[in-house]
Order: sequence, then C-alpha cells, then structure tokens
Amino acid sequence: MIKENQGNVKKAVIVTKDKNIISYLFTTFDVKPTEARISGLAVQYTWEKELPPGQELNLTMTTNWFYPLIIIIFIVVIIFVVTKYIEEDVSLRKNVSYVKTKGGEFALKVTIRIKAKKTLTNLKYQIIFLN
Repeated sequence: MIKENQGNVKKAVIVTKDKNIISYLFTTFDVKPTEARISGLAVQYTWEKELPPGQELNLTMTTNWFYPLIIIIFIVVIIFVVTKYIEEDVSLRKNVSYVKTKGGEFALKVTIRIKAKKTLTNLKYQIIFLN
C-alpha cells in the first residue's frame, strides 16, 4: 500500500487494513502499525503518519502460510498414526529360545503371546513344523 502527499503542506495520512484472526498470527509488517484492534474474528490495523510534501508512505504486509500448513500436516499425521494403533485388533509376539532336554539334546522352545483388544471370531491359524 502506498500513500503519497502531492500537496504543498504537511498532511496526516491514516491507513487501515483488516485481517482475520488466523492470518493475524502469521503476518509481518515492514512498518509497525500504530494501533491493532481485535473485534470478534477480525483484526484492524491502523497506521498514522504525517507526511511532508512530496513524500510517500509505503506499507508492506506479508502473511506466511507455510507454518500453518506444516502444523496441519503434522496434526493429520498424528491422527493417522493414532487411528492405526487403535484399529489394531490382534497383537502377536513370538519368542524362540534354545533348551536342553533330559537326553542331552538341544531343542527349540517357541513361545507365542497373542493379545486381542476385543473379542475375535473366525480366527484361523496354521502351524508349520520343519524337520
């Protein structure tokens, strides 16, 4: 925004700009506003300056939407991971260890731990023994 004094005397220039409350958090200025008023979901910025003849007031407002985008992506990823964890019905852990038998031979002891978060029906399993 550019305001210019084209007259022969000093002139008081007042510039106002409205933004919403979300963009308020991510907006920067090259010239600090003299007043920022919040009313409801809107923020009104006001700049007041007295300009001598032939000079101009150049205001630049920049809103960086990169950070909110990163925050939204982060929240979506967290929700996705939590729902995948909650939806898991069965947890299966297997342990294999060597044991010595009474005859002095070695054997494998297989321990399987199954944990279900809810009642399961029609569960099929298959055990394969290799010689």
